[in-house]
Amino acid sequence: MKLGLCLSGGGARGIAHIGVLKAFEEYNIFPQYTSGTSAGSIVGALYAAGIPTSKMIDLVKNANLFKIFRMGSFSGGFVKLSYLQDILRAELPATEFKDLPSDFFVCVSNINKGKWTILKDGNIAEAVVASCSIPLVFEPVKINGELYVDGGLLNNFPVEPLVVECEMIIGVNVMPNSIKRDISGLRSVAERCFDLVVWNNSETRISQCDVLIEIEGVDDYGIFDFLKADEIIELGYQEAVKMMPEIIERIQELKI
Repeated sequence: MKLGLCLSGGGARGIAHIGVLKAFEEYNIFPQYTSGTSAGSIVGALYAAGIPTSKMIDLVKNANLFKIFRMGSFSGGFVKLSYLQDILRAELPATEFKDLPSDFFVCVSNINKGKWTILKDGNIAEAVVASCSIPLVFEPVKINGELYVDGGLLNNFPVEPLVVECEMIIGVNVMPNSIKRDISGLRSVAERCFDLVVWNNSETRISQCDVLIEIEGVDDYGIFDFLKADEIIELGYQEAVKMMPEIIERIQELKI
């Protein structure tokens, strides 16, 4: 059975994806296809390359893998994501998509054409950096003459390639819609506006998953709360464990 995994974007909240994958490892569930946007593309790239979650956790804690979101939040202008690109080049055993041990798709937003697109060929690190390039914060990435920014701008939940390839899709959404009462200050308003844009382009896509894991409590964390990695990873892990009976049942049904 072809099993697909869709990982949403969400800034530092995307660290929860690592906790979900940790639970998957413990229950011997290994999707062969992964699609991700922004933070989901970072974790997705590592997963598709066969890197265990213990190593991912180490990269978050010791190599500050999600440091990029702090850099952007305190920047006075465009920042190049060379830091992220350097880490990915150093840690990924493959440079090109075609050399990965499992299929991987990255969603980016083409600001020349005003459309989202899926990258599945070429340089992995370049594609992930493009998918993480939050508009007005990070510098757009030029690939084959086109300018790309954060995939979450137009498609934060890139389920489309998995619908084509997979018999079952598990989605992990770290940007659930919720009511926010305490909104004050420029940063708070900006984060809330980002949340609303993301939810608006995710809602119909989420419905295409066979099983959806929405991380309870993750909306208490901001997209720049990378320093709370331990808590966010644990949230993802606990939610995945809670959903495991449903996931296993669904897998068994499709195998019959």
